[in-house]
Amino acid sequence: MKAPMLYRIASILLLLFDVGHTLGFRQSDPKWGVDALLASMRSIHFDVQGFSRTYWDLFVGAGLFVSVFLLFAAVLAWQLAGLPAETLAVMRGTQWALALCFVAVTILSWTYFFTLPIIFLTPITVCLIAAAWLSGKPI
Repeated sequence: MKAPMLYRIASILLLLFDVGHTLGFRQSDPKWGVDALLASMRSIHFDVQGFSRTYWDLFVGAGLFVSVFLLFAAVLAWQLAGLPAETLAVMRGTQWALALCFVAVTILSWTYFFTLPIIFLTPITVCLIAAAWLSGKPI
């Protein structure tokens, strides 16, 4: 498989993961027994640098930050797929930075999260590493 196809696959998986993350990260299951905690996160306000915030505000803000960066990564992977091989060859730093970023995110997901992020992030990371590796090979 060639680097452009791997970048396209990674991009599509990133976009699907982004949509799922954006729609799902604020959801909770009553079986988890966290309703009181979530109510507390939403209701207790504190002042930070002139703004009244709750922990829920910080949680939602951080989750939406992740959504924005996943969308950026999807666009970047799609753009990398469309570049000529000669251009990809001079963008090795960008390709490996993206791949290594997702290595770190995948490790964090294995450490702190659960199955669904791992199911998406593992093949995304494999595609990005393989594409970065293959794009450095002579044509």
